[in-house]
Amino acid sequence: MKNITITFFLLLGTFSSWAQHPIVHFDMDKSNFEEGAPLPAASNFLIHGIIETQIVMVEILVLDKVGKENRPPLYSNLWKQPLYEQKREFYIPISYKLKGGAEYDFIINYYRKATSEEMDNLQQELYHSLDVFLEQNLELRKKKISLLSNGRTLVKQMNQIVWQGLSYYRNDKEVRFEGFSDLVVEQINMLQKKDYSELMGEKTSATEKLNSANELIRQLQIRLRSEVAHLFNTELAVISFSKHIDNYPVEKVKTIVTLYGGYGGVMLKEKFDEEDTDAAFMLGLSLPLGNRAFHSKFWSNTSVLFGFFLEDFEGENGLVVSGPIIDKPITLGLGYRVFEFMRLSAGAVVLNNEGSNNGQTHYNTDVYVRPFVGFTMDVKLWVGLGKR
Repeated sequence: MKNITITFFLLLGTFSSWAQHPIVHFDMDKSNFEEGAPLPAASNFLIHGIIETQIVMVEILVLDKVGKENRPPLYSNLWKQPLYEQKREFYIPISYKLKGGAEYDFIINYYRKATSEEMDNLQQELYHSLDVFLEQNLELRKKKISLLSNGRTLVKQMNQIVWQGLSYYRNDKEVRFEGFSDLVVEQINMLQKKDYSELMGEKTSATEKLNSANELIRQLQIRLRSEVAHLFNTELAVISFSKHIDNYPVEKVKTIVTLYGGYGGVMLKEKFDEEDTDAAFMLGLSLPLGNRAFHSKFWSNTSVLFGFFLEDFEGENGLVVSGPIIDKPITLGLGYRVFEFMRLSAGAVVLNNEGSNNGQTHYNTDVYVRPFVGFTMDVKLWVGLGKR
């Protein structure tokens, strides 16, 4: 009873967490989502659909729209019929955040139970394909068996044969073929290393040598079949039909321009051991280096800061320190978010010195750079400057 209660609350928690995400309905007849509406951007979501009674699994593959036909998916997930209840609909979580304004390809595979005859035929086809492959890549010579490639290369090619043969099938226990074992590699390499005289003696007849070679190959075939056979110890499901959706759009995301205000201090002297500093309020724009949906916490919390100090600084002997172009000290730096709206900032400030000549204010044309540190507060200035 205790285990049942724990399982119930775990399932309830999982459902509750996904209940917060949007549900997107897939129309199997029209091959579109939500009557052709764009998919949610930068967010997890659920895909819902209606199925026929014979469907036992539904698989969704998300692919980049650019690439080869057999390119690996960016994301995949599988729904299976419950053991003790016949469902006519499915919900598949998509835990891959789509980029705003992009387009993706989708493949939705609907599986039904494979019949015993289909499973037997598949098993025999795999065995036959492996036998033919061995015949084409093992050559019986006068003294020994010759391989057209090394053992590991041959095994990789045989792995592809099995994976290709199983590409339309899945099993209910999610048992996968991980590839042939190292024992197969060793057995293949051994065929090439040993000649017939080593196995049977120098005076062995040609017929006996041929029989010996065929026996070694037969043992290899038995090994291959034994490593494939376990896949057929459980029920298989086969693709009943598939839906391919190409270049499906994702909703565009509005660009948020962030204004920052803060307070920072500047070291006016070139050498750190000379105490000549000043501080003032600053203003500018904050441009994030990463999106929270797609980048690590470090990059999404880090921004490039471009702005200026609102006041000039006062240097040694009352010297007024300003900046070029806008007559204010110009800043360029990095800010790292330590609280929701506050960043620690550091960078460089571009300065020049202000003086006077016969009562007229003028600026020294020498421009120089000094470090600054401070803190800034972010404010979302406006939304909808553009689309990305």
